[in-house]
Amino acid sequence: MKNLVLLLFACTFQQTGWAQLVNNKSFEGANRPNRPPAFWYPCSSESTPDTQPFSYGVTLPADDGNTYIGIVTRSLPVEPFEVREDMETRLNLPMIAGFPYVISVSLAHADSMGYDDNNTFIWVNRPIKLTVYGGTESCLTEELLWESPLIDNTEWIHFEEVIRPEMDNLRYLVFVATPEGNRTTNGNILIDNFNLIEEPLIIPTAFTPNGDGFNDQFFIKGIKPLSSLKVVSRDGDIAFETEDYQNDWAGGDWPSGVYFYTLTNSIKGKTWKGEVSIIK
Repeated sequence: MKNLVLLLFACTFQQTGWAQLVNNKSFEGANRPNRPPAFWYPCSSESTPDTQPFSYGVTLPADDGNTYIGIVTRSLPVEPFEVREDMETRLNLPMIAGFPYVISVSLAHADSMGYDDNNTFIWVNRPIKLTVYGGTESCLTEELLWESPLIDNTEWIHFEEVIRPEMDNLRYLVFVATPEGNRTTNGNILIDNFNLIEEPLIIPTAFTPNGDGFNDQFFIKGIKPLSSLKVVSRDGDIAFETEDYQNDWAGGDWPSGVYFYTLTNSIKGKTWKGEVSIIK
């Protein structure tokens, strides 16, 4: 029973708050063709995204809220020979190079999408992908942040991944409809329940450096670059100190007990303080 209690204690965590970077993440607005909802804007003028459902044969209910976005690629007989719809949003805070962010989105495909053109019905129902770029200015696709697989599912599938941008000061996200292999095609992708947040900082309240390969280090999930860490004992002695913590402190020769940490990120100017127990 004692070992079980210690294990449960060692597996508890403190989770800090996170910054919400995107407005209108579920694309709520009046469902209408050729116009995205509030906070989202087309970059290209040739063809613009639709606020779905109920346009061009799309009937799938929203995954979150009432409406969502549909973007398409279209093959044309004359220049520019193809159209790839896109849209952008300005982030509430710029993304910082090397910081971990969680990107999540629900995606689907409409196999009955199409429209009439001079009394000819044109299908726009091939599966395509969603490509997400970051930019320092409006509509710039300067860094590829994430790309979905080919989406051929007609029901919503939710994706979530941690990304770390290489560029600094990315203030805009740009969504681009992308055909497989960059071939021109008449395709569509439906987008809902999108989110981009700083990865939450999860700080353990205890760890067990006993060499069993499980919970051996003071591992802080979501730690940001240039985060200094100082750990002191109850007597005020410094047990560990570094200017750029790499999740590598295993307690050293310090005995079991309660210690006090101060974690500071110099880029964000934030500090977290708390207790952590070493259990040996």
